[in-house]
Amino acid sequence: MSVVNEKLKLENIRSALIRQEDTIVFDFLERAQFPVNEKVYKEGSEGCLNLQQTDKSFLEFLLHEEEKLYSLVRRYASPEEYPFTSDLPEPILPDFKKPFPLHRNEVNVNAEIYDYYVKEIVPKICANGNDSDNFGSTAVSDIRCLQSLSRRIHYGKFVAEAKFLANPEKYKKLIEARDSEGIINAIVDPVQEGRVLQRLHYKALTYGRDSADPTKPTDKINADTVVSIYKEYVIPMTKKVEIDYLLNRLKD
Repeated sequence: MSVVNEKLKLENIRSALIRQEDTIVFDFLERAQFPVNEKVYKEGSEGCLNLQQTDKSFLEFLLHEEEKLYSLVRRYASPEEYPFTSDLPEPILPDFKKPFPLHRNEVNVNAEIYDYYVKEIVPKICANGNDSDNFGSTAVSDIRCLQSLSRRIHYGKFVAEAKFLANPEKYKKLIEARDSEGIINAIVDPVQEGRVLQRLHYKALTYGRDSADPTKPTDKINADTVVSIYKEYVIPMTKKVEIDYLLNRLKD
């Protein structure tokens, strides 16, 4: 079996999504150790960046600088990775030799992920306040959270492609009819979604506990909050990616 087919096997996709749950929970735990630090997200004179030549927030500035470096080593040539910023340099490494497993597409919802993360997720997982000594650590943690959320949400493309290849005639009819509701009904497994939320709740409770006393409830992060972020945003946004990807699946 080819490498492409292996990556598109549903059991392999599920394994990848389960690993990504671990990453997101751990990244949230890392971010939760710092207060909101809203100045990290403020632009210009309201922020904390001492650079006159930019009106970006500190997080936007650091994210762009990091993505410029990652772009050089072809991170965004991977079907699993998508940049939040633009004006990035071309890779200095040659193209990947392995075939691209997805249909070529331009679906990227990172602008929406960034906005939701800053406005909704950070206030939910972090205490109020500003700690200027940890502005740098805060932004670094934010970038890890944004990257893990982006990878998880855009991985919906793998689910969509696997479903399409399993029954191309069915999906072609739905795509040609522009039937978004029909596409989602064909892709979604409500029972599996319920398992995901249960598993996520257990992980958030377990990973957040003090290892010296595993019976003590965690106060590092609220497990119900993590589940609500998945239920109210991560899963719906993943569905949006799946729909957008499939609606463009028949284009050359």
